[in-house]
Amino acid sequence: FINAPIGHNNLSTKSHPKACYISRLLDFTSKKLNEVLDSEYSQAYDYENTSKKMNQILESE
Repeated sequence: FINAPIGHNNLSTKSHPKACYISRLLDFTSKKLNEVLDSEYSQAYDYENTSKKMNQILESE
């Protein structure tokens, strides 16, 4: 990060002008987005737990 001041009306991030249009074309609602994120989180969580269990098994042998 650069330690530069952010002006009153100057946003640090900008969205693409067509982002809303594209999301509507893809029918990507916030409910659907939440489902996708929850699914990805649960998959990552499952992978992490499986990895820990495998490490425990290998260490015990």
